[in-house]
Amino acid sequence: MKESKAAVAIRKVRGSDVEFVREMIGSVWQIERFSDREGIIYQLLEANRCRMMCHADFIRIAECDGRPAGIVAASMGRVPFMQRCRYVLPWQYHRLRALAACGDDARTVKAYFAVEASYEKLLERVSGNLGSELILFAVDRSIRGRGIGSRLMQAYTEECRRRKIEDMYLFTDTFCDYGYYDHNGFELRGSEHLQLELAHERIDHTTFLYSKRLSQE
Repeated sequence: MKESKAAVAIRKVRGSDVEFVREMIGSVWQIERFSDREGIIYQLLEANRCRMMCHADFIRIAECDGRPAGIVAASMGRVPFMQRCRYVLPWQYHRLRALAACGDDARTVKAYFAVEASYEKLLERVSGNLGSELILFAVDRSIRGRGIGSRLMQAYTEECRRRKIEDMYLFTDTFCDYGYYDHNGFELRGSEHLQLELAHERIDHTTFLYSKRLSQE
């Protein structure tokens, strides 16, 4: 039996959302696969979160039954100066703490940053302005299928139109549900193939760059 759509409220991000944001980052990018060391996972999560806060000037949280259930974060080119200043040093701090890992930890951290480096390679292959970057788009796995993702994407696209932004793009990979973008009007613009040494496995991995022109909707 199909579940009915829940009442969903969309609001701005709050300071109390830090743990939820970390959880969503970990869920989307499956950061726990890179290491089984809690300290390393924490550094990677915080580096990712602070990097997002340095670049995202649109962040919305979806609430379902009064608790956070999803997030959308995007860069539209207007990050407040004080917000950037607040997060740039923590971003670099956690990044360097992760890179200082030794032994097997160093190998898995290297794999994580190889994934990030692949995004730059993908961008270099695409000409022209891709518009707004969709940095993070995630819904709590336990309550998917209730229209939460649709509400978040609607809020994001409406903000793009309000700011007269015609295009959006995002990075994703084989850890994520990238098929969602194939079925929702996004165009695959490029891919990068990697071999990753994770905590307990070596895998073939692919990162993707997708884009979408809003005027096509």
